[in-house]
Amino acid sequence: MNRKVFYDEFEETTLWGEDLYNYLYETYSKRSKFCMILFSHAYRQRAWTRHELRAAQTRVLEEQQAYVLPVALEQGAVPDEFASIGYWSFKPGDESRIAEATEEKINDYIGEHYFSIELISDMLRRDSATSAVLDAFKLAIKHKSDASDETGVQVLTLIALIAATDMENARRSVRAIVDLILFTAGPVDEAFGDEDRLLVAGSASVRRWLGKHGPLLLSAEGWDGFIEPYRQHWESLSGDEEPEDDDSESDSNGA
Repeated sequence: MNRKVFYDEFEETTLWGEDLYNYLYETYSKRSKFCMILFSHAYRQRAWTRHELRAAQTRVLEEQQAYVLPVALEQGAVPDEFASIGYWSFKPGDESRIAEATEEKINDYIGEHYFSIELISDMLRRDSATSAVLDAFKLAIKHKSDASDETGVQVLTLIALIAATDMENARRSVRAIVDLILFTAGPVDEAFGDEDRLLVAGSASVRRWLGKHGPLLLSAEGWDGFIEPYRQHWESLSGDEEPEDDDSESDSNGA
């Protein structure tokens, strides 16, 4: 199954000249992901196996999780200190089943403690996209600040915070706050006054949909110049070509 296994008879060259007391202790207490012990009545009579057992016990006490996988080769061979750990009562012919069960244990461990290459790549892409979005917002906010447009600075800052939030995995309380900002009537109505549209960046605007107390929408017009720095920055990061135009139609109000 292409797993790296330490077994002393496989490691004769590696062990040659090593301090076996320390080497074996490190192997069984720190370097291994799992330790399968084949218990027999003769097992506890040898000094080296008792030493390995103490090392494995140290790991069990430190981590409080499944590490030792006991296999009882003989009835009553499992020592009392492992009486509370589930063990495999071996019967001839069980070798393949034990190997498959061990492989399942390893896969469960990997799934819990490690990220796949695909997931890491996806995380990096998301991080690059978020950085590109925020860089574009910072540039736009600076332009608004240089123009002494405090309202534009505040609106863009708010939108940037929302854009930077991973809403798919956000806590419910965070999603509720964003919904409150975007969809709930309240102090934001005062910014609109009697108008149903608020200019944000040039001709780009935010408007109410379905009346004064409806949700906020960004207009389709006027944002091209605003998102251009983001688009260029993202293309420089991803190397992607410019996306093809979407054939879908927007409504007459640009929703």
